[in-house]
Amino acid sequence: MKKMKEKRKFIRTKWKYPVVIFGPNNEILNGQISNISLTGAYITRVFPCILRVGDIFSFNIILSDIDLDLRIEGDAIVLRQESTIGIGVKFTKFNADALMHLRKIVTYNHEDTESTPGKPKIFSDN
Repeated sequence: MKKMKEKRKFIRTKWKYPVVIFGPNNEILNGQISNISLTGAYITRVFPCILRVGDIFSFNIILSDIDLDLRIEGDAIVLRQESTIGIGVKFTKFNADALMHLRKIVTYNHEDTESTPGKPKIFSDN
């Protein structure tokens, strides 16, 4: 079997974390990010999954239970949908601090993927 060439230009890392999705008609959906990069994510557990390929939606990832200002907000577009399993999305717009937070999340979790399985890191203490 011929292996497909990887198209991604950015590191994608496993990161299981809740996400709130605001659908095209302002429906509120809860999902879970399965993996993430600086440009997109794969989101599972979106029920009911009313989003279809090409839909643009807003999302909110709250990174702290203590500080509600520590969040990633933005818009994304659905690039692929796998039945009831999940959706592959591309980020199209962020709030001001989102890219900084995403870089930390991807970097810290990617470094630990092989060495320390367990709870995903949000930020390093170092």
